[in-house]
Amino acid sequence: MFIDPKVIIDQLGISGSEVVIDLGAGSGVYALEIAKRLGVGGGKVYAVDVQQDLLTRLAHSAQEEKLTNVSCVHADIERRGGVHLRENISDLVIVSNVLYSAEHKEELLGEAARLLRDGGRLLLIDWNGPYRGMGPEASQVVTEEAGKHLAEAAGFRAVRNLDGGDHHWALLCVKEGKSSGIGGFAL
Repeated sequence: MFIDPKVIIDQLGISGSEVVIDLGAGSGVYALEIAKRLGVGGGKVYAVDVQQDLLTRLAHSAQEEKLTNVSCVHADIERRGGVHLRENISDLVIVSNVLYSAEHKEELLGEAARLLRDGGRLLLIDWNGPYRGMGPEASQVVTEEAGKHLAEAAGFRAVRNLDGGDHHWALLCVKEGKSSGIGGFAL
């Protein structure tokens, strides 16, 4: 079974007023589904990617679905300050199927930490390995343990494994900080 974004999102307990950033949004499966769930509750989704053509398609999809709470941001997610959004803006950052291809993994997670408020959540999802020509080459695989260590080095604490299906791992982390309360999120 491949990872179902709806199943992952169900496990997050997203509220209608949250700000969510999807780093490496690609086709936008997470961004669009979360935008639907946020509805008109004042929440916002920033879909961030370096590939402008993907963002253009994602923006058209959001428009077709009448989702006004999605903003597409063209940015370098592997550079600290590369996403031109203010610090501490987000309640949740998603990094899905990006770590394996990132050249600057530490910078990517540092940017996630910069964007998250203290106590905010980071959802890391990546491939367990190659599968029938899909996913990373074996040499590119970032194991869940390696992902956890990268997150901890960036100031996160792993709090829970989520069901990532047969071909992915999923790890929920919290940004540590001065006020690292978890803001109503049940662990």
